[in-house]
Amino acid sequence: MVLTSYLEKLSDNKTEENIIDLIQKSYTDYNGINDDDINRLRLKHRLKVIQSMGEALLQSAAKNTVKYTQFDEQQIKNIFYVFKVKI
Repeated sequence: MVLTSYLEKLSDNKTEENIIDLIQKSYTDYNGINDDDINRLRLKHRLKVIQSMGEALLQSAAKNTVKYTQFDEQQIKNIFYVFKVKI
């Protein structure tokens, strides 16, 4: 429904044709994928995703904290890792 309403708002016919082709291709090429396959792949990649999210959060926190301390960005990350290991 969301995709349909999005397609209705498109004014460029070429873009609309590309999206429709993409949807049709997804149904023909990936029709054999079911919920069990998706859940299995989610579980397989969950740890990697969570770790990369944590790393991105750490990077952001270090950049925002560096202006309030005398530590550089890497030192802030090292401090975080020390406390993370202790917890």
